[in-house]
Amino acid sequence: MNPKLILMTGSIGLLIGGGQAAAQALPPAEDAGPPPIAVTTAVPDQIVNTEFYDCKNGTSLTVHFNDSIGNATIARDGRPELTLPQVDTHNATFDYTDGTHDFRGKHENATWSTSTGTSIKCQIE
Repeated sequence: MNPKLILMTGSIGLLIGGGQAAAQALPPAEDAGPPPIAVTTAVPDQIVNTEFYDCKNGTSLTVHFNDSIGNATIARDGRPELTLPQVDTHNATFDYTDGTHDFRGKHENATWSTSTGTSIKCQIE
């Protein structure tokens, strides 16, 4: 048996076997178009912390604090979500309001105020 080794570079191959070397042109590769490139979509990093609050009147609140854009989205017992802009933070306190609803607190304690003027004490579960 006469072993052969084919070295390929670009479209030129080198056939080595039986002590002889010969250049051999290879057929052109099919044109598959440009090589694929990675596509990265730039999305700003967002830091979202979710907390679950139990309130004194039996209401449950799920609050998504988005520190990157400064708002809190509040889901309340099957009602439509509300997104409130952040109006103040100071020494671990927070305050989010849209002028009608208000969610403010410190650490795990918060107060939820509604459009009726009712204020409800809430605490992280």
